[in-house]
Amino acid sequence: MSKRILTLVVAAAFIFALVGVSTAKAATIEELQALIAQLQAQIAALSGGSSTAAGEITKDLTIGSRGDQVEILQKYLEDEGYLVMPAGVAYGYFGNLTKAAVAKWQADNGVAPAAGYFGSISRAKYASLNPVTPVTAGDDDDADDADLEGGAGAIADADYIAKLSNEKVGEGKSDVEVAGLTIEADEGSDIELMAVALDFSKGTANRDLDRYADEVSIWFDGEEVARLDADEFTRRQNYDKTVSLDRGAIIRAGEKGDLVVALSGVSNLDTDDRKETWTLQFDSIRYRDGLNAVITDNSTGDIAKTPRTFSFEGFAAATNLELRVTKGSAAINDSRIIKVSKTADTDSEEVLSFKVQAKGDSDLYINDLSVDFTSTDADGAGVGEIINTAKLVVDGDVIGSESVASSTATTTTVTFDNIDLVIDAGDTVEVVVEVDINKIGGGFADGATLKADVNPKDTTWDVEDEEGNLVDEDDKTGAASSEYHAFYSTGIVIAAKSTPTPTTEDTNGNDAGGKIGLYKIVFDVTAFEDDIYIPTTATAATSTVTPNAGVIYTVEDSTGVAMMLNDAGLASTSAIYSATASRSGDHYVVNQGDGPKTFTLDVTLTPAADGYYRVQLYGVNYKVGSTGNADTMQLAVPATDFETSFLYIDA
Repeated sequence: MSKRILTLVVAAAFIFALVGVSTAKAATIEELQALIAQLQAQIAALSGGSSTAAGEITKDLTIGSRGDQVEILQKYLEDEGYLVMPAGVAYGYFGNLTKAAVAKWQADNGVAPAAGYFGSISRAKYASLNPVTPVTAGDDDDADDADLEGGAGAIADADYIAKLSNEKVGEGKSDVEVAGLTIEADEGSDIELMAVALDFSKGTANRDLDRYADEVSIWFDGEEVARLDADEFTRRQNYDKTVSLDRGAIIRAGEKGDLVVALSGVSNLDTDDRKETWTLQFDSIRYRDGLNAVITDNSTGDIAKTPRTFSFEGFAAATNLELRVTKGSAAINDSRIIKVSKTADTDSEEVLSFKVQAKGDSDLYINDLSVDFTSTDADGAGVGEIINTAKLVVDGDVIGSESVASSTATTTTVTFDNIDLVIDAGDTVEVVVEVDINKIGGGFADGATLKADVNPKDTTWDVEDEEGNLVDEDDKTGAASSEYHAFYSTGIVIAAKSTPTPTTEDTNGNDAGGKIGLYKIVFDVTAFEDDIYIPTTATAATSTVTPNAGVIYTVEDSTGVAMMLNDAGLASTSAIYSATASRSGDHYVVNQGDGPKTFTLDVTLTPAADGYYRVQLYGVNYKVGSTGNADTMQLAVPATDFETSFLYIDA
């Protein structure tokens, strides 16, 4: 102890002697300060303390320097207003941005030359502005990180991290994890990971690694332990390199730690390089144990085993972006009669509803989209003869409107430009297509039909991700279409009045003859523009609708397939229906302007086999203005409003 004290005294006396040295013996005060700082560090070491205190910078720093000391400098320069680290950029690497900040600080604090090199003169100035207290051994928990306990030790196991498989490194994305090992130390000793040999290999790629990635970083339990430029993995070395790790990657005896490799994608990935693959293998792990023996392991677990594959992608693919289109409201898409005028246009009738979902981690920006229209008409009326305008509506607001030129073409594509529809990541937006319909009797007649379709893979769709990149065709999925809507100046509207119900009853009041099914469906019929005549009979649907039957229904088995009358498995049905409408012979009359009339359909089903059965109102057959064979069918849509639940019948 006395020798140590004496040493400290001598060292201290030497410092004070230096301070009194003539300025002719030293070029500048800064050089003296640097020497004093150096001697202070030596004194701290002799006294049993650490040579580096928190916040102290003890080595020269310049372009390419890495580590904790660089981080200390960067954070100091930030606090002083000389440096602004870009978002997402990690501390600890001395680059051009740090060099420029150092030069500004040097100029402001009288350090010459102000060249951005942080050497002894700069360290002395820094020390004078930021005095620190050396940390004695045992006072800093981190100081013990390098102390390993135990004797001979080894890696007990090393398994690939399962979740890191077929990862996508996105264009411009930093530190994307592509592969990793969970490493377990055996019970004999703590181990400290010192280096890892990485073996990158081309999969489908045909260019050097640095054409795809800017940097390769290595992380231990979430802490960065190495970072280097991707161009250090050269073709000459087959893209292999042994990378030294920062101190402190310690796995205690019997415990585990995760060693992970990450890549930062280049910001300008060539289109031809997207989806190209690479592989990564951990060839070996170098570590030391409690006896300070240095061991290289190239065989335990997944070390030097089948490599992990990863790819480089555009932004959309890397964020699992997907534009998905699905059908929207059935009330809009299902076939129905749309009332139109003989004397004026009929505006804003809904013909298609579809949903657009932005799946993944990026917002979507839809600039342009298209809708395909198809028409049918006995007279061959084209889409442009039926409608004159198409509109896109979101939440009641018109986001796009396009004129439809008069044409006899029965298929027409309408493109909506510059709609600026934004869909936040994970959200879904419903879009409704409305049309303005020409007056009937001009270019088309009663009974003309129209349907609409959308498909995001159409080249007219212009969709961008939040980075401004066009979404690839492979990332657009789904489609939506309506059924054919019929346009009539006169006709009926059918609406469900109550939930259809099924019951069963015994044949002849007992179980001897099995059971029958009783099904009831109640609905309203409203006439518009003329009186409607509906035959008073009801029948099950066949391949052709009976013209003298007014109400048509279907029977479905448990498979949900409509069974025609006398099909296998269906013995017989009978049906009666009543209505609040007045009668004219064998027709019910629904007068226009009188409001809805209520119809009640009762179906009795005697099946040939046990099973589940339901009944659905198919439609109403009618004639406009007079009695006689019905010549117009109005379907009951949506079908779910007019079907009973399934009923099990013990035949």
